[in-house]
Amino acid sequence: MNKRPASTEIADRREAHINFLDFAVGSCFCKIYCVKSRETIAECMQLFNCQSVKTAQFYTELFCD
Repeated sequence: MNKRPASTEIADRREAHINFLDFAVGSCFCKIYCVKSRETIAECMQLFNCQSVKTAQFYTELFCD
């Protein structure tokens, strides 16, 4: 029998996926603009109106739930 995972396990997995997506987006900006500084990457993301996955998730939960 398969047990359903506890809600904390689901939350942990969701957080891990969000962290991975945030890392992947940041890594793409790193490679595109050949920079290694996280501050520079954050600035580039702001200039191109590409918010981090964590920020987008926060606003989605805040306004859509």
